[in-house]
Order: sequence, then C-alpha cells, then structure tokens
Amino acid sequence: MTRKVPNNPLVDYGIADVPGMDKHLCLVINNGKWKGVVFYFDVVKIGEESKDGTVPINFTYKVITPPDEDVEVTEANVKQFEDTLASILYHVIETTAEMKNADRNNGAEASDP
Repeated sequence: MTRKVPNNPLVDYGIADVPGMDKHLCLVINNGKWKGVVFYFDVVKIGEESKDGTVPINFTYKVITPPDEDVEVTEANVKQFEDTLASILYHVIETTAEMKNADRNNGAEASDP
C-alpha cells in the first residue's frame, strides 16, 4: 500500500534525552493525541525509486514511553500512530539531506565560468 506522506510532520517533536539510550536517537512527540510518546526508529530501509517516482520506506520502531493519556489500542489508532511516525521520519530524512547539502555547498568554492 502506498501512502502520501505530508511535507511537514503531523505533530511537533523533539529529541529526547533518555539515560542509557546513547546508541539511539530518541524522539518525543510534543503535542496531539500522542503527546509524551518517546520512541526511536529501530530499522529504516529505503527502497529503489519506482516508475511513478515514489520511494518505499519501511521502518520499525520502539516505544520507550507511552502517551500521556490512555489511548485505546485499535487498528485505526495504530495506523494513525504509524502515519504520524512516518511523517516524522520523512521530516528527519528531508531535514538531514538539506543540512548535508547546505554543508556541502558551504564548503564548495565558487569557480569562474
């Protein structure tokens, strides 16, 4: 199944400082239904671009801290949560790529044509 991921994350998120989790980039969701969830992406696999221009991204994740409020575990809620994580992952990938590109351009010397 192909889903279109929004350009901006569906929620505000940040980096979480979790003792003993130095080998993982832990993130925290700061607002919405999933407020307070601390998690990290475990395995991320980016596939080859298809003919229609889409790139499949598969990921697994680990939740360290559940949401601040009780949220019933239903198929719809799991899908919504994973869509939220997909939007965060997309944002992290895009932001990282933009930063690396900017660093590369800052280090390049201009040449005369």
